[in-house]
Amino acid sequence: GLKPPPPPKRRLATLMHSMAAEIIADPTGTIAKAREYIGNIKAVGGTNIHDALVEALRQQPVGEASTTIPLVLFLTDGLPTVGERREVAIREAAARANTHKRRIFTFGVGVDVNAPLLSVLAQNSRATSTFVLTNEDVEVKVGQVFKRLSGPVLAEPKLIVMGDDGTSAPAGALRDILPSALPDLFEGDQLVLLSQYTSSKPLRLAIEGNYLGKPRRFEFSFTFDHASTTNGFVPRLWASRKIAVLIDSIRQATADAGLSTSSS
Repeated sequence: GLKPPPPPKRRLATLMHSMAAEIIADPTGTIAKAREYIGNIKAVGGTNIHDALVEALRQQPVGEASTTIPLVLFLTDGLPTVGERREVAIREAAARANTHKRRIFTFGVGVDVNAPLLSVLAQNSRATSTFVLTNEDVEVKVGQVFKRLSGPVLAEPKLIVMGDDGTSAPAGALRDILPSALPDLFEGDQLVLLSQYTSSKPLRLAIEGNYLGKPRRFEFSFTFDHASTTNGFVPRLWASRKIAVLIDSIRQATADAGLSTSSS
C-alpha cells in the first residue's frame, strides 16, 4: 500500500525580544530599566542573529543620535540556531537594513561563535570585532571595546591618489589596494595600506576624513630614488594579505553549503 506522506518540516519559532520598540532618546532611568530587562532574560531559547541585527539596524536615529556617528554593539556567545542561519543571508540582510550607516561592533564570547561572520559584519560597517576566549579577562576586552565606542579619531576616511604635481593620477596607477575600504580609525590605531604601483614616477597620496568632527586632509609623498631590496618584505606583505582575501572569499562562497533554513 501507499505510505502516508512525511509530516511537513516546521520552522523553529523565531525568538527575538526588544526592551523598547524604538530608540530611547531620554536617558532618564534608562540604565536602571536596561539592567532590569537584562536581569529578567532567561537562557531558554536559541540564537537568532539575523532578526536581532535587523531590528537593531532598522531603528530611526532620534535626538542626539541623529547628529552623531551611529553605533550598534552586537554581542553573542553562539552560532545562529533560530530563524535564518545562512551566513551569506545574514550578511546581506544586515547590509540592506543598515540604511543609517551604523558601525556594527561585534563581540564574540567563547569558542562557539562564527568568527568570520562577526569579523565581516564589523569590517563592512567600518567598525571592529572583539573575541573573548574562555581563559581571557572579559573586563579587559570590554574596556577596549568601550574605549572605541567613544567615537573614531578619523571617520569615513578615503584615499586619493595623485601624481607628484598634485593632479589626479591616471586610472590604474594603484591596483589591488588592500584593504579596499578604509576603516574608521580610533585612538591608537595604525592604518597599513598595501597595493601594487604600476609606474616608477613619484607618487602623492592623500587621506581625507572627519577628524574629531572637522574635515581634514593628510598628504604623503613617495619617491623611488632610494628603492632597494631591503624593502623586499613589502611585496610579501601584499601577497599574504591578498591570499587571505581570496581564501576568505572562497570560505564565504561555500559557508552555507548543505545548510537548510528549515528544521524538523
